[in-house]
Amino acid sequence: MSITEPSRIKVGDASFFTPSGPRLNSLDLSINGKLCCVPMSPGINVIIGDNSIGKSMILHELTGDYGNGGDAKRLKEGYRAYCERENISIESKIEQSDLFSYDDQGSIRKTLEDLHAGTEGSRFESYFQEHVNIKVVKDALKRHLGMSVDALASKVFYNDFMLQLDGSTLPLKIHETSGHMTIAGGLKLKPARSVEQFNSDVESAKNQVEAIKSKHIKLLKKLGPEAEKNIDAAVKALNRVLILGEGEMDSIRFENIKRTTVQRQSAQLKDKLQKVKTDEEKSKDAYREELDRVATSIARATILKVDRENNPLEPKDVEIKVGRTKIDDLEFISELNIEAVDRKYCISLLGNIFNKGILDLIVNGIEGDTSLTSEKVASGFTVNKPSSTQWVAELKSRLNESVDLIAERRKITNSKIGINGEPSAGLYGRIYFDLMAGKEEPGIYLVDQPEDQISQTAIRVDVIRAFSRMRRRRQIIIVTHNPQFVVNLDADNVISLGRDSDERITVRSGALEYECEEYSILDIVANTVEGGADVVRRRLKRYGAQDDSLRHQERRNGA
Repeated sequence: MSITEPSRIKVGDASFFTPSGPRLNSLDLSINGKLCCVPMSPGINVIIGDNSIGKSMILHELTGDYGNGGDAKRLKEGYRAYCERENISIESKIEQSDLFSYDDQGSIRKTLEDLHAGTEGSRFESYFQEHVNIKVVKDALKRHLGMSVDALASKVFYNDFMLQLDGSTLPLKIHETSGHMTIAGGLKLKPARSVEQFNSDVESAKNQVEAIKSKHIKLLKKLGPEAEKNIDAAVKALNRVLILGEGEMDSIRFENIKRTTVQRQSAQLKDKLQKVKTDEEKSKDAYREELDRVATSIARATILKVDRENNPLEPKDVEIKVGRTKIDDLEFISELNIEAVDRKYCISLLGNIFNKGILDLIVNGIEGDTSLTSEKVASGFTVNKPSSTQWVAELKSRLNESVDLIAERRKITNSKIGINGEPSAGLYGRIYFDLMAGKEEPGIYLVDQPEDQISQTAIRVDVIRAFSRMRRRRQIIIVTHNPQFVVNLDADNVISLGRDSDERITVRSGALEYECEEYSILDIVANTVEGGADVVRRRLKRYGAQDDSLRHQERRNGA
């Protein structure tokens, strides 16, 4: 039978492609008290056999790796029970420092699923050189949603105030001038909340810029003196703005000190005047105070009406920069784990907070007019309904929590599928082994059923080629039920687990071409691995085997 893999060509003990890294020279097993030493190839070693005969157990026992958690404990206990029952033990061990990687059956499936979900990245971190600007997107989206809540609040608070105003009436009266001085109304303190928020935002921005400098000082120096100079200039500019804001805050504080003093003096004078006034004059003063209160309320309602604002839920300032790193024919994409940051997405976030019946009213209240009041908005929350005075803070908090769930999603694709395409699990399997083949780290590679979720065509065209590249750098031990990983891959060493007539475990091994009086490796492959007979037959035909050889092979295979 022809040899198609150059690494299997040797002159004496020298191989042109033998890996120089760590290797397992012999797989030593104790079976029924007798030591069985299976010579291992420095290239590809394939373990085949019936189901539940202990193929995967060998890899776990070699490494001592059973995974994590309760499943690992059950797996280890199950293998221990099996070995005791079959009177078998694995004497050979592979140190963790000698491993390139161990992909057990569960980890391969999980890796491919994680790649498909976009959550796997640690193993291929170095390939993702550019990343989606997730922090910029989240900060911009939080600002946009905060403005949307403020827009809703501007109209809801106006409705609240008008509802209170509608409930009070004051008849007009004409009173003669009192003979005593009258003090009506009073000075209110100037609001400082907006200035405080402004100063806080500027201070936060300044701290963030300073953090950029300290965190990335090496990169700034690499970019040149102009980069560090611009960072310092930004800090100085923000400091100047902060000085102006703090000056405005000082002005408000001083003005409020004066107003507080006037209020206190007015209150004291008013108490003195009340003592010398008649009941009629006191009634007139109370009326004038009530008239002043109503006038102030009307003024307040006017201001609230003017301050009403709309905010389209379609984000305009959220620019998404997708990370794209092209290596050979692959593209490593870093994107958001949501489809789009648009109006539909913003409404979906609101839909997670409000009852379905009130959602349309909330959206209308943000983008247009509304008749909602604080009480109605608060009662529209699906869970943990806030009070009518706390709904704004609660709504902003919950929206921010939802935005914080946005994360990076990674995927690997190619030009045929495109950046917006969704690779299949099978394609990820092909990509996965191709990337593993490109790694130069030394060590033994153990892999259990690499055929999972990958089509037969993909295995024949792509995956076999990847393993052929890997064999030139490291020793590989594969557990498989797929004949392509035995025959098409030109396995250097085949290890077959079976049972004799007494149902005791037996181990037979050798190169694909190996035959002796007891067995032929090709016969074992044909009879043990599902579809093995067809693969062996195609292989023999491919290399021009004589008809009598085919007939002889078929007789031995029972075909």
